[in-house]
Order: sequence, then structure tokens, then C-alpha cells
Amino acid sequence: MAALLKLLLFVTTLHFRPGSSLEIKSLKLVGGKGEYIEMGTGAQYVLSCSYHAGYDETVTSVSWNLYGRQVYEWNAVADEISVFGILLGRVDPSPDDEPGSLHFSNLDYLLAGNYTCQVTSSLGSDQQFYFLHVVDVSPLPYETSVQILKDVEEAAMAAAGNGDNKYIAYDIDSLPPTEMPHEVSFEDSQCTLVWSFKSPAIFPKPNVTCGYYSFNHDEVVDYLPAGLTMHKFMNGSWQAYFQATKVQVTNIPVDHRLGCSIKIPGTSYREIIMSEDDFSVDHLIDSGGCPSLEDMTLQKGLMMENRASTINCRGNLLPDNREAPAIVKLSCPRNHNAIFKDGTIESNWWTELSCYEYDQLWRSYKEAGTEGELVNVDELPECDRSQGASSSNKSSNLLLIFLALLLFVTRPLLGH
Repeated sequence: MAALLKLLLFVTTLHFRPGSSLEIKSLKLVGGKGEYIEMGTGAQYVLSCSYHAGYDETVTSVSWNLYGRQVYEWNAVADEISVFGILLGRVDPSPDDEPGSLHFSNLDYLLAGNYTCQVTSSLGSDQQFYFLHVVDVSPLPYETSVQILKDVEEAAMAAAGNGDNKYIAYDIDSLPPTEMPHEVSFEDSQCTLVWSFKSPAIFPKPNVTCGYYSFNHDEVVDYLPAGLTMHKFMNGSWQAYFQATKVQVTNIPVDHRLGCSIKIPGTSYREIIMSEDDFSVDHLIDSGGCPSLEDMTLQKGLMMENRASTINCRGNLLPDNREAPAIVKLSCPRNHNAIFKDGTIESNWWTELSCYEYDQLWRSYKEAGTEGELVNVDELPECDRSQGASSSNKSSNLLLIFLALLLFVTRPLLGH
């Protein structure tokens, strides 16, 4: 009977014994930007492990593992700290407060990794994981430049002492002479940009994307391979670069710029690198001008003569004088009639159109700077040779008949 009472007392004691309420509240990096260690900033960083223990529950130790290996332990009972492995010489072994947290004293790439904080009490334990990122960007600046190919060529020739500035560069595949193409595609050196980029040394390996930067999205939205090279240094950092990549202005969307986006995986580190604003380059990219009429004139067989205007890199027309309009004269070739959609036919047809850069709409041209009526270029006539040619053929046939009759009449006389 006494033994049974002792057993019941023991079971009752177990049943009503309070359990562990130990809980790690947060595991976070404190200092700097609070998300990753950034070397070279002089900031103080602490990987803080905050926890809560229940009433009458004594915390006995806080230990840290890096990739599963113990690197730090605070014995709360004896108030002693032990440091092991990678963290030796890289953390404070006697911090003024939070002895259960890691107080980094010597920043190093080796601090990056997957940490585990384990808190142990008299009644239980709890643990949490944290991946610590270390970022190191050399204080050297990002380098980038965007130049117009024509300027690069002229500078190169000037350096070589050659005064001939009529040089036009072109690229030909390195084929044997027997396989060289018959036609060579020349570059328009005034509408080709030469782009170079080089990053400082960055740890860890960044994601580098180069292409067309959009002001609307604040991001590089279209990508160019650009021959990007990633070079790894002995200390584990990386450098991205490319040299003299040629980009046609016609391929760059309006309101975009050439730029590179640098991001470090797992962190919020982000840099957008573009060359300093250059008016001449910006003008080539953004100049809208008046809509090109080239495709329309080719389809309709029209002849076009530009007056007071030049063609920009996108094929649009820019007025020579920004306060005056661009003017074009459209006409049908000789012996061609203008045939309108309603069936009307006109010979010797021509018209003049005007367009201001700010308007970007074609109008009928009027003197004295007044704006004419809007013109739907799709309604312009097509040039057809059949009508003019038939009249010419009739005249030719009549001439032949007349010559044949003249020969028939004069033949007897020539016989005498």
C-alpha cells in the first residue's frame, strides 16, 4: 500500500510539473544596413539571438554552429565564453552585453554562412537558423562610358597623326578570301554607340545584367549579352567588364539608356550604373523628329525630296531649324500618273508636306509659317506607269506608222 501511494505521488508530480516555455524570439543581424555585413563601412555588427524563458526556467547555455560545427558557446551558469574555429579572432570573447550573441570584431569573407543559434534551459531547448551574407565592394568606382563611334574613330586617327576624317568603319567576318561576301555592310559611324563597362572587385559573385535601362521602371528591362566577362580574384571577389561593344541607336528604345544592373543574391544590394549624361549621345537616342515617310513612298512608288530637314538615326526627319518645319516634296516619276483611292487620276502630280518636331504630324505645307491641314499619308496616291506609258506607246506607234507610210510613198522615187 505504501509503495502504491509513492507511485501515485510520483505520477502526480510528473503530471503537474511545468514544461519548458523557452522560445527564441528573433535571430537577426544588427548594425549597418541590418541585413548583411558590408565590409569597409566601419559599422559594428552583432548577430543577435533574442530568447524568452518561462518562470523558474533557467537558461544554461547559448551555443552557435556554423554549417553544423560549433564555433561559439556561452555557459550561462559559469558565465564563460568559448570561441572555436572560424570565429577565433573574429568575434569579441568578452562583450559588455548579450553574451549569447555574436559580436563581430574582425570582418572577413569567412564569416558568411549558415548559422544556428541553440538556447538550452533546465527544461528544454530551442534553435533557429540564419544565413549571414557578407558583401565587399571595392572603394574603386564603377567605370562606364558611351561614345559615338564617329568620335572614337576621329580621336584614334588624330592620335595616329592621320588627318583624313572620312574613314567609315565596318565589320567583316574573318573568312578566307574565297569565301568573302560580295557585299560589305558598312556601319553608320554617326549612329553607332561604343559602350564599355568595368566594375570594382565585388564579393560574393554578383548578378550583372547589362542592356537598356528604362526610366519608367528604374530597371534594366531589355538585356544585351555585350560580351560580359566575369573574372575571379584570388581572394574570392569578382570583377565584371566588357570593352567597346557596338550598339546601333535604332535598337535602343526611346526614353531608355545603356546601363548595367548589379545585384548580389540573397541581399538587397543593387546598383544601376550608367555613363554620365552626354548631350550628344542623349540627343541621338531621344530625338523623335517627324515620322519617316520612306516605307510609304516605296510602297506607293512616290519620289521624295527633303528640304530644310535631315534624317536622324531612327530614320525620322528633323528640321534643320528647330523653329521651322521639315519640308518634303512628294511627286510621281515622269510618265507616271497619280491614282487616288477614289479613282481620281492626275498627271504631273506633286505636293509639299511640312512637320514641326514638337508636332510630329505631317500637314500640307503653307508659306509664311502657318500650319496647314493635317494629312493622312495613307490617303496619298500611288504612282502608276500604265496610264502614262500607254499614251507614250500610242505616240510611238503613230510615229512608226507615219514612218512606214513615208517609206512606202518615197520608195518609188528612191528607185529612180
